[in-house]
Amino acid sequence: MLVKIFGLIDLIGGIILTFSLQNSIGIPILIFLGLALIIKSSIGRWKEIAGWMDLFAGVVFLLVSVISIPDFVGIIAGILILQKGIVGFM
Repeated sequence: MLVKIFGLIDLIGGIILTFSLQNSIGIPILIFLGLALIIKSSIGRWKEIAGWMDLFAGVVFLLVSVISIPDFVGIIAGILILQKGIVGFM
């Protein structure tokens, strides 16, 4: 069940970053998703590439809430997190 919840967080974050929806979503939601991904990545203690992908996407979410970053960075992070979320549901 916990893996499904983590997969849902990945799917939501991946969709937001892939389709560049971060401008239409409130800053508190972006901060929440960023912190959730960073906390989720620290649970695994960065032993696998999946933890590093979560850390990267979490940092991107936090940076988007503060400054403007190029769209391709968000799209790359979104694709990585999206495919990880899809695998989490399998």
